[in-house]
Amino acid sequence: MTTRDTIMLSGALFIGAALMAAPTNLLAETTAQKAGEKAEKAADRAEKAADRAEDATKAGRTDDQSNKPSTTKEPINDSWLTAKTKIALVADARVKGRQINVETKKGVVILRGKVDTDEAKTAAEETAKGIDSVKSVKNELQVVAPAKREAVDQKDDTITNRVKREINKDQ
Repeated sequence: MTTRDTIMLSGALFIGAALMAAPTNLLAETTAQKAGEKAEKAADRAEKAADRAEDATKAGRTDDQSNKPSTTKEPINDSWLTAKTKIALVADARVKGRQINVETKKGVVILRGKVDTDEAKTAAEETAKGIDSVKSVKNELQVVAPAKREAVDQKDDTITNRVKREINKDQ
């Protein structure tokens, strides 16, 4: 494991702890927002430290073809982008980041879940697009009013159970 991987893993663990510690009441949301901001800053510091460590390591080596120091930068991995996006969503007051599932594949961030308004859906997409190294954002968020959310969730559970029963019958 390289120094960069170790630093990035440490940052990701810190970010994960900050996300898991975020309660849901208003006071706690403010605390979670501050924790998210601190985690984002820590992640940025960790990434810069990793870049410095990588540059220091590469300073002694040269490219075989050009005889110049290698400046190729290692691509950001998908789990790192997922963590950074999730933190940014939790920290954004316009959206309820805990209602949004984030998945990243080859730099493309996929947003799934249910939000209260079209504005929240748009804000989530804007926030995700603002993350460094994100190639594009696929916004699959559904707008469901809070009053109707319980009924929609119950229907989802019912459908899931029905599908599982049918699959079990086929086995």
